[in-house]
Amino acid sequence: MRRMPKSCSDRLDLSDVDAVGLIQTNVVNVLYLGDIAQKAAPVYPVELNGSCPQHIVALALLGESAAVETAMKAVAEKA
Repeated sequence: MRRMPKSCSDRLDLSDVDAVGLIQTNVVNVLYLGDIAQKAAPVYPVELNGSCPQHIVALALLGESAAVETAMKAVAEKA
């Protein structure tokens, strides 16, 4: 299992995180959807990588409940 490097976790303030939105997608859409989500609401987009042979990745949106909900709606409208 891969973990977030300490240098990245030090920059991420998890005190404001009380919700997580997950979106299963492909590698190219992680960047596109993460951009849409971050422009729609103050969320932290994080790419989640698995070890499955299909190369499926997920995008996690971390933030306050209302912000994550707003970002997920924005992504659903654009996707």
